[in-house]
Amino acid sequence: MQDASCPVESRLNALALYLPNDPQPNGRYKTWTQHNGLFTTSGQLSRVDGDVIRGHLGPDDPIDDARRAAQVCMLRCLALIKLARGTLDCIEQVATVTGYVNAASGFTQHSKVIDAASEILLELYGDRGRHVRTAIGASSLPDGGLVELQLTAYLTD
Repeated sequence: MQDASCPVESRLNALALYLPNDPQPNGRYKTWTQHNGLFTTSGQLSRVDGDVIRGHLGPDDPIDDARRAAQVCMLRCLALIKLARGTLDCIEQVATVTGYVNAASGFTQHSKVIDAASEILLELYGDRGRHVRTAIGASSLPDGGLVELQLTAYLTD
């Protein structure tokens, strides 16, 4: 983990991770909301340049693509914070991450998939990135997405 005094975006770039441009909703909802310092994103699919990372994991399938999809989802969540506040340095504490994995009955590695998203937060924020989390299997996700994430964080004024 890098020095906590280093701006978050510098650490993000050092990890060779980049925020997508302006994630837009694909329906009749807001992509984020904020009230009294509590910031919540809508569910973010594993979407890159308009294309969804699709898939459905079976019990014996490798999870590498799903872990990458979870990272993409987290980067989309962070991009919403940057869009709203102009910086990623405003996160005081990540509160929750809820992750959904498009998986068949018998798939049991949901937590390992969503770990890929949690690891980004820990690398960027240290203890401020440590959060409570739920990893859920779903029989399908919108647009056939492989992973969907929702993030809630406390932001500084």
